[in-house]
Amino acid sequence: MSISTRAKRFFSSYTGRMLLGMLAIHTILVPLVFVGILLILQNDYQSQFVNNARSQSYLLANLISEDPKPARIKGIINDQLLAGQVLLAEFKSIDAPANGDFSEDFFFGQGGDKIYHIIAPVLGSNDQLVGKLQVGFDETPVEEHIKQTYRWGILVGLGFIAVSLLFVFFFGHLLTRSVRQLRDAARRIANGNINEHLVLSTSINEVHDMAVAMEHMRGKLVAREREIALHAARQSAVLDTADEGIITLDEQCRIQSLNPAAENIFGYRKEELIGTSFSHLLIPSDIERFISPGGQPIPLSRQELTGLRKSREIFFLLLSISAGNVSNTRFFTVMARDNSERHIFESELEYLATHDTLTGLPNRALLYDRLQQAITQCARAKKLAAILFIDLDRFKIINDTLGHAAGDIVLKGVAERLRGCLREGDSVARNGGDEFTVVLPMLNDPGDAAVIAQKVLATLVQSFMLNAGELLAGHPNEEVFIGGSIGISLYPSNGSDADSLLKNADAAMYKAKAAGGNSFRFHTA
Repeated sequence: MSISTRAKRFFSSYTGRMLLGMLAIHTILVPLVFVGILLILQNDYQSQFVNNARSQSYLLANLISEDPKPARIKGIINDQLLAGQVLLAEFKSIDAPANGDFSEDFFFGQGGDKIYHIIAPVLGSNDQLVGKLQVGFDETPVEEHIKQTYRWGILVGLGFIAVSLLFVFFFGHLLTRSVRQLRDAARRIANGNINEHLVLSTSINEVHDMAVAMEHMRGKLVAREREIALHAARQSAVLDTADEGIITLDEQCRIQSLNPAAENIFGYRKEELIGTSFSHLLIPSDIERFISPGGQPIPLSRQELTGLRKSREIFFLLLSISAGNVSNTRFFTVMARDNSERHIFESELEYLATHDTLTGLPNRALLYDRLQQAITQCARAKKLAAILFIDLDRFKIINDTLGHAAGDIVLKGVAERLRGCLREGDSVARNGGDEFTVVLPMLNDPGDAAVIAQKVLATLVQSFMLNAGELLAGHPNEEVFIGGSIGISLYPSNGSDADSLLKNADAAMYKAKAAGGNSFRFHTA
């Protein structure tokens, strides 16, 4: 029988047809399965490297922000360089000139220089940006690991083909079932069912070994997937416990995800916001500062906008927006913080800086400002203004005999009485101690100032009752009496500026005090 006849008969047999069929199947199936798995592994290694690099860079930035001293920063950077994974690291302060040669990478192998560049912000103790940490991580170990994985993948694939063909050639009738089972299992794994164990009941060692090898590969995939899931869970835990609201948006400003802090800030549940536009969380006048004409979010860095809660309450909102890319998909991360408490605190500080803490009256600084305004107003209207400089009579005796608590009660009572003596538009301030100043703008005649002065003296001579609960023990329900000495200066006859008017009113007060007190005097040259 000729060789050609034998070959024809062999390929016409079940084993020969099985061999041809297996050759055809392996030509199509093996490259798809192994290339798919290897691509998945490659992407996984690269993603894991990127995630680890970013996590490490931000941990370094946070470590530097705890004490951003140059020597400490240099030590931290040297430690990282000695460790080997970091090839370059540099801290740039906020006022340092920008380095055009260093640009941040968003995905593995972006720069083509086998270095993954990251720029991490370094914040100070007051959450202000103090600098940036530029870090470069070595991509070479990952690339070598990927190449090694490809080599092993090719070897396993070739071994799989060789063993399969050998078994078909010698044990075609036995190989059919086991190979089919193995093929089906491989397909299910390739389709994502990686938790299915590759267990075959066969007496053929090669098929069994192939199943064991693929089971080992499957186990590696499962372990890697669990690591990724654990890492994702940790990231989710960080997001859930963060004080700042963290929101991700797509290119159309639609909300994709948010953490509990964002729910608390805006008063919505997560289900109410997913898929909706972020713009409805801002007042209309601020939307154009957030969204570009093309409809995409505008990157921002700690910009204050006006937020809108579900209850329609408006509040101060501090936003930072950054852009990123994952698998060629552009997204935006929004960091949101309720800034209302800071505004309240600043308002309180401003109030304390311009008002007396005991009486609540304006202090000397605010009095000076109001006096300047009164001068400007009267000059424009060609009217008079009067300054009443008031010093309390016998206050020192009360303070020395009954104590400072009694004196404070009297001062607060004087402030209330002075407010009741003034017109709308007049101002009263406490200079300090037992001295008060009244500004009377828009007067037609000096006699108008005398009327107010008489009214002030009349209310000051009335007794003050001191509640026992507000005093030291031993002075129950004391009734005390004071008076006042008032000096009056007039604009523009006694001065055209605040300093001159205050100085002349003070001099006139001393004349009233020298005359026996409980009286007023106009300033005379």
